[in-house]
Parts: sequence; structure tokens; C-alpha cells
Amino acid sequence: RQGNPKLFGMICAHYKFSDDGANRNLLSTLELSYRSSVPVIETVNKVFQTTLFPPADEKGMLRRAIKAMQFKTHSSAPTAAAQPGCVMMAEMPEKDVRKKAYAIAELIRKLDPFNPQRKKSLTVGILVRTNDSGTELADILIGEGLNVTVDGKLDPTQSLAFSAYKQMLRLAAHPADKMAQGFLDMLRFDGQKVSLPDAEEIRKIITRQGFYAFTHKFMKIFHGMTPFDLSRMKVVETAALRADQSENRTIDEFLAELDLLKESASSIRNTVQIMTIHKSKGLDFDIVIMPETSRSNGNIVKRRHSNDIAIRKDENGLEAQWISFLPNSAFIPLLPEVRKYSEEADFAACYENCCNLYVAMTRARNALYIFNDPAPENATAVQYADFLRAALEGKCPIEKIEQGRRFTDDFMSPVCVSYVCGDPEWFRKDTPRKDKELTPSGLAEKQEKDFRLKLREESRIETVIPVKRPCRIKPSAAHEKEQTYIFREQKAADLGTRLHDILAEFGFYTNDSDVSAFLQNRCTAAEELQLLSSFFRSPEIQNALLMPAGRYELWREKRFLSTLDNGIINGCFDRVLIRLADDGTIVDAEILDYKSDRDVTPETLQERHAPQLDLYRKVLANLIHLDSAKIRCTLLSIRYGFAVSF
Repeated sequence: RQGNPKLFGMICAHYKFSDDGANRNLLSTLELSYRSSVPVIETVNKVFQTTLFPPADEKGMLRRAIKAMQFKTHSSAPTAAAQPGCVMMAEMPEKDVRKKAYAIAELIRKLDPFNPQRKKSLTVGILVRTNDSGTELADILIGEGLNVTVDGKLDPTQSLAFSAYKQMLRLAAHPADKMAQGFLDMLRFDGQKVSLPDAEEIRKIITRQGFYAFTHKFMKIFHGMTPFDLSRMKVVETAALRADQSENRTIDEFLAELDLLKESASSIRNTVQIMTIHKSKGLDFDIVIMPETSRSNGNIVKRRHSNDIAIRKDENGLEAQWISFLPNSAFIPLLPEVRKYSEEADFAACYENCCNLYVAMTRARNALYIFNDPAPENATAVQYADFLRAALEGKCPIEKIEQGRRFTDDFMSPVCVSYVCGDPEWFRKDTPRKDKELTPSGLAEKQEKDFRLKLREESRIETVIPVKRPCRIKPSAAHEKEQTYIFREQKAADLGTRLHDILAEFGFYTNDSDVSAFLQNRCTAAEELQLLSSFFRSPEIQNALLMPAGRYELWREKRFLSTLDNGIINGCFDRVLIRLADDGTIVDAEILDYKSDRDVTPETLQERHAPQLDLYRKVLANLIHLDSAKIRCTLLSIRYGFAVSF
């Protein structure tokens, strides 16, 4: 803030770094990128070497700012050039922050940057121009189930799982707290109500084993947490471990610390990081998304306001010559000194905005995605989007545009691709992770390492370092009723769970031979193979799992933690099929749920599971913003091969 961009040049001039003497190599421009892929660098060259500017730049200030940057043609170093990559610019059909956020969420899901099968997960940065817009975008993306951090911070208070955790602690310290008890009464697991925790038992765990042990047991209950909730609870887990080593820590003191808890996530992969362009300086991301190229008051050529304070400095930008409020804009042309200051200030702001655009584009290692709002008619302000359109539209082959349109065809929020450089399918070129062939000594070393990690994880539950116990273990009020202990250990995965895991990988039914090959590659027990082979031979099941005609979106094993009027629902969709119109809008949807119940008929299966599926219908309606009447629920019996829809 208030930095002096002339300072570096002044030092260079003073020490004559640019002379032809012995120091001539100390001053050079950065033209070789060791970070960005070829498509990113090619696009940066097109933008900052353009000769085409938007009509709104009638005074040529943007043109002069780009010239003042003294930009030289960039190139990628051999290591960077070997990276796959893509740059894509898309136009939104209307100015709607929520629809743009949905399109960004679909893009991230399609890129699948955090897939564990990758050699290394990809980093994702969404660069915005203001903190407020970043927070607004984060709220929408969190609602879409993405693991999001804002300004590189993980905030546990954003998580519903954390809210439940905090209320359990509050109830343990204050059993008569009706608000905490009412919150916990709303909890549902997989659509079913759970028993309240035993406050006395929670106090015993914290007293004897510490906050970490309680946190660990809590996370076992919420075994189906989304990545967003899980990452926040990992922060709490670390705080609990620290709290166990503190002196005389009470439950109330720990709760007070949790309310202020935030942890830096700049080094944590598997999160979508949202930050301002200013804060992204010096960082890089495998994938960069720029959603805010058009916004109110987002003029590249900044207009001075009458309530601005003008500080006129000397030519070196060091000493103030005069300070004044700016007069009304109508009077500025009549005051030569003020007019000169205003023009210089506007140019400096324009130059800085161009530099910020350069920073944003060059943060990308592999891929850059730009989302523009529609251009307003008769615009007088010059937006980033206007500049990028003038520089990039028509600068790529029509075949590339078609590739980009095919890539975005299945987006529920329609976008119009206007520029593509590189391969839209670049992210598929990352080969799956393969285990290295180990020598006998290497294998022994790996086994020892795995053993130590397992031993460390098991021992952490009892806390290796002695626990400093809370000084107050007596509750603030007596229990008003008997409660059921919630911390039951989770049993090993049974047959039903293993069947669900196999079915989670199944796409659509095509023919018996494909199904047979699918099962042979995944079933590890004869009972699994027998049950699923019989399941797929059923005409009702085959019909339910056919690929639909037209556009669609398929979810498999999608976990959620969502609020409804009657409570907080924690669950998992086995399979959801969303049918789309040609323009990408949602037509209807179907929830398909696999059941392995024994001794059931279609009627008894529906009667048993209809309450759960009705809740799931409401959750899905909220998630995709669709009338619940357009959502059908179907139960698929694994053991008996029938389908029940309602």
C-alpha cells in the first residue's frame, strides 16, 4: 500500500546497474518462465503485446500503460514447456454471480485436481479483486461441496460438523444448556435420528484421555464427512492436541479458543484457495481461475472522486509538495495543477491494474480459466474483460473453439467459449500413480516406516505426551434426563459396505459381457460376485442403470452435510442421475439407493427406507435448486434384483 514503484529504478540508476561495465548483467528483465506452460505464456504474450484496445479507451491511457510496462516476449523454460496446459476464456450469458460460481464448481469437478490416483494433486487458485467478492464466491462454492479456503486460511467455524462438535462440548460443560441440547436433537445420520451424547461420559474422556481423544472419537462418528468438513476438523484435532499440553485448560477455555481458531492453509494441497490478486504475488498454482474480470467500480482506468485526498509528490515520488481534497470533477479541468495531478494519478492506477492483470495470469503453472460477464452496451469504463476480449478474441483457430465448447457442453451453467490455447483435456495426461518396484532393503525400510506410522497413529489416541487435565470437571448443572452414550466403535466394513464400494465405480449398463468383466476385476469374494452377478441379470436393474438419452450428470458416492428445516442431515447419495436440457438447465433428477436388506418385498423395502429417501430428496432439491416434485427416488435391491420407485 502506498508503495513507490519508482524506487527500484532510482536505486538502479544510482548504482549504475544498467551501465556497460562489469555490472551490466545485474539488471535484466524476466522473460524466461520456469513456472508457466506454453499455452499460458503464449496467451500472456498476446495480451501484453496487443495492438487492439477496447473502444472505451478513447483517451489511449490503457494503450500508454501497456507501452510503459516495456513488456518483452516471454517464453517457457524447457521444464515448464514440457508441462501440459490450457488457457480458456468463456463468456457468461448473463451477469449472475451464483451461476458463474456454479460454472466454476463444475469446472473444478471436471478437472478433478485432487484425485488420489494422480502422481501429485493439483493446486487450484481463484484470484479475485476484492475480499468481499472472494467471500461471496467462497460461500457459494462451499455450498457446492468444494473444500475452499479464503486467503489461505482454514476456518473451522464454517463447518457444520464443527458446530456439532462444539455443542457436544458445551453440553458436557453445561448439561442444562437447552440451546446446545436442541441443536444436537436436530442431528440425523444417513437420515436417521441419533441418540444424544452422554455428557458425563464426554467429561470422563476429556479428563482421563484429553481433548484429542474426544476429538478423535467424534470424527469416527462423522465418518462420512465431506473433504471440506474433514479439513476443518483436522485443524480442531491439532488444536485439541495443543490444548492437552496446556496448564489447567477447562472446557470453556477450549471452546473460547476454538471460536478464534484459524489455521494457515497456504501449504495444504487439496483445497481450492480463494485470494485477491494482490495477495497472490509470489505464489503459483497449477490451475488459476479468474472470475472477476468485470465488476462495478472495476475500471482499469481509475476515475478520481471528489472526496479523494490528493497528495502531490516530487518527481521521485518521495516528498509531498501539497495535500488537498480533490474538487468536484467539473472543476478539475479548470485548475491546471489539479488536472495534471489527476491525469498522473489515473495513469498510475491504470498502470498498476495492468501489472495486477499480468500477476494474475502468470500465477498459472498449467492452466488458466477466465470467466467474463457479458459486455454492457455503451460502456464508458474499461474493464479487464474488455481488454482481454480485444486482445484474444479471434486469435485462435475455430477448431480450438469447438474443442472448448465440447469440453463445457455438460456444464449445467451454460458458458460460451471465446478463446482456447492448448489442450482442454490436458489434465488427463497425468498418468496414474504407480508403486515403485522396491529392492529387498527398500521393502524392509518401507515396512518399518508403515509400522511406525501405524504405531504413532494408534498411540496418539492415548496421547504420547502426558495430558494436562482440565482443572474443572464438574458440570455447571445436573443432568435432567438419562442419555444414551453415542460413542460406539464403528464395526469393520460388512458385506453390504463392500457391495456399495463396488457399485460406486459402476457407470451405466451396456451388456452382460461388460458387466461380467467389471465384476471380475473388482469382486474379491465369491459371495460378492454371486450377489452382484444375479443383481445385474435382473431386467429391472438393467433398465434402472441404462444410460439416458441426451445430456446428463451422474453422481456416485457423493457425501453431504446439509441443513434442512427439521435438522442437520449427514449422509451419502449412492447414485444420482440429473437430466439436462440442451441449454444445460436441469429437467429432473433421480436418486438411486442400493439396499442389501434380507427378507424384504418391494412394499416392505419402500416402507422401511422411504423416510430416509424423502429426506435425501429434500437435500438434493436444495443442492441443485430444483423442485422436489421433479426428483424421483428409486430403491435397488441387491439381493432380490427389484427396483422400487416413488
